[in-house]
Amino acid sequence: MAIYHLSVKPMSRKGGRSATAAIAYRSAEKIHDLTSDQVFDYTRKRGVEHTEIVLPTAMAKLDVNWARDRQALWNAAEMAEKRKDARVAREYEVALPHELKAEQRVALVRAFAAELSNRYGVAVDFAIHGPHRNGDERNHHAHIMTTTREITATGLGRKTDIELGDRDRAKKGLAAASVEIESIRERWAVLTNAHLQAQQLEVRVDHRSLQAQGIEREPTSHLGPAVSSMERRGMYTEVGMRLEVERAEATQEKREIAAELVAVKAEQQALRVSLLELAAMAPKQRERKVKTPERTADNPLTRSVQRLAEPLKELGPEFKAHDPKPAARAWPLGQAPESARPAATRDPAPRRDEAAREKERLASLSARELWAQIQKINPPSVAHLVERDPSVVGARQAVESQQLNAAQALEAANRAARDTQAWRHEHGMQAKLHDLGVLQAAYLVERAAVGTAAKRTRAEALKALKPAEAQLGAARREADRRITEETAPARAQVAELKQLAREADERERVVKEFDRLARDRAARQMGFEDGSQDWQATPKELREAIDRYNRARPEVQREILKQLAVRPDKVRVLEQAIQVRHAQVHDRDYGLGL
Repeated sequence: MAIYHLSVKPMSRKGGRSATAAIAYRSAEKIHDLTSDQVFDYTRKRGVEHTEIVLPTAMAKLDVNWARDRQALWNAAEMAEKRKDARVAREYEVALPHELKAEQRVALVRAFAAELSNRYGVAVDFAIHGPHRNGDERNHHAHIMTTTREITATGLGRKTDIELGDRDRAKKGLAAASVEIESIRERWAVLTNAHLQAQQLEVRVDHRSLQAQGIEREPTSHLGPAVSSMERRGMYTEVGMRLEVERAEATQEKREIAAELVAVKAEQQALRVSLLELAAMAPKQRERKVKTPERTADNPLTRSVQRLAEPLKELGPEFKAHDPKPAARAWPLGQAPESARPAATRDPAPRRDEAAREKERLASLSARELWAQIQKINPPSVAHLVERDPSVVGARQAVESQQLNAAQALEAANRAARDTQAWRHEHGMQAKLHDLGVLQAAYLVERAAVGTAAKRTRAEALKALKPAEAQLGAARREADRRITEETAPARAQVAELKQLAREADERERVVKEFDRLARDRAARQMGFEDGSQDWQATPKELREAIDRYNRARPEVQREILKQLAVRPDKVRVLEQAIQVRHAQVHDRDYGLGL
């Protein structure tokens, strides 16, 4: 199938690039660079199927034949630039559909070159290259070089708009250069598809990314011309091996992710069903805002305060037990009656089972104690435990061993090649006689044997690497399943403790709010005086509880707060009373009075 590829590469002197050298190589011609007095001769290069220079249509009536001379054109491009970091050319490299015939590919590139030439008023010099004899036979591609300046009858003129920086482009009302490049990429796709359709071919190309196209596939990696050349000559490169390993790892990772997604979707479906069941059973949500009608016997707010009266009276034992007013009776050690003992020392009347007692113990812990408990029992992540699992460690070591063998074999093969090349350079005549078969050079024979053995070792290592990686993936999946099951109880306990810790945090928040109100009352802050409207708006039972709390000694107050923080029922009563106070004060402040 046809593939899409278009890359835009500016040629700059800053990167050591030369327009004359580049065009000589791409067109397989001999070019004399007049600025450096160098001659670039690539006439022996094979694989160049067609070369052509395209000029703007507007130049047809002008005498611009000088620009049809390849050497004159690109020498003019070099001479037009004075800066040492100047951009002397721009190259578009495109992949050509192998489904088209040779003349059809030429027509496609010519049409694209003409559009570029007319769009920017530049000279376009393109060369179509065929596939390498040892490479992919479908790799038809074209190198399209354009001048960075407009063509005129007398030479090169001003810089084209695409060469301007984004700031200069904005001054001219043009979009950013990246937008311009994207439009060129889209135009090449449209033009290619039009030529494919004209030949009644069903294949199409798309300039968008795989993600934009909705294709779940990893983008391919290019080896580059140097690495590709070495690989074609039979040399193994570190880049090639790395990409091969990365492709295998990416494939395995995608498989694992796909399996995880299936499990996650199943969990989501089960959770969705549970939520629907809970939603059907849940009562209607109460209105958050408290409406404040007039204060009457039937006032809903008044009724709510009355309903709070009884629960708030339950706070009495906590406060009255520490009320300094009544005389405290001194009981002999160990002889205090059951009712006078602290709640924590009383024996539970009914015997509870162990689970109930543990639940009660956890409920009595503070938020800090619960979070400390969570930190102690919280297991490491499943992914962390999987990588430390003995089976995974062994499988990973097997993979790393094969990777190391492949890398060492690659180095040995390349070392043998370097030694051979150095020996040939020093012993030119003996090397030539060896090549002709007149005599055998023992060193060359030995180096060739070492290189062959290294290549064989690397091939065997790469062959063994694939099952080793598959084994590693299987070990990880099995360890993940087993560890997930083994740690499920601990993770469930951690989840329960986290819920309890969050509830404890909320209870402590309410208790702190109660303590704040009590301190404001003790300091007789504004709104907390006996005759103030805000204090009168506070429910009577809450006022009494605050005053009893303030009459207690500091150490007793701390004990009261500590006991309240582990009593959800009392905290709920306090929270409701505090909410009623806030609602009444708020409504009175806004003139809705009670």
